Amino acid sequence: MRSLLLGCVFATCVLACSNNSAQQPAPGPGAAPEARPIAAASTQADARAAATAADLPLLRTADRAVVAWSAGGTAEKRGQELSALVEALRVTDAQPSGGKQFAQITFYRGETLLREVWVFADGEWGFVRPGTAWTVGASPALGDLVKR
Repeated sequence: MRSLLLGCVFATCVLACSNNSAQQPAPGPGAAPEARPIAAASTQADARAAATAADLPLLRTADRAVVAWSAGGTAEKRGQELSALVEALRVTDAQPSGGKQFAQITFYRGETLLREVWVFADGEWGFVRPGTAWTVGASPALGDLVKR
């Protein structure tokens, strides 16, 4: 029985090692970040860190955005208008204000949904996340860009 158990352990180790040897190459410097589902953030600091490390670099690969206003209506943004929206999303030390959502911006690459951002009229913003959608920044320029 002991030799059977040792044989199983050895076979498992060999299989695990052989599976790890065929690793995928790391993406090159020009490769677009992978569009993974957005992660929850347990604190505002975690939300800011995730925005800086993963979410904002992903938005730089978007080819269009759709702004949906809370009062109704939508507009698609591409090119310079899209670039201006992405540039206006700056992580800051803004504290949550408890304001009212003015608009939501949905970013896409092709048909792939990358991220959704909520925006207050004054430019306070954050990513739509599972659980709490923390404030990660405030940008008067963003508030101006989403006003009609």
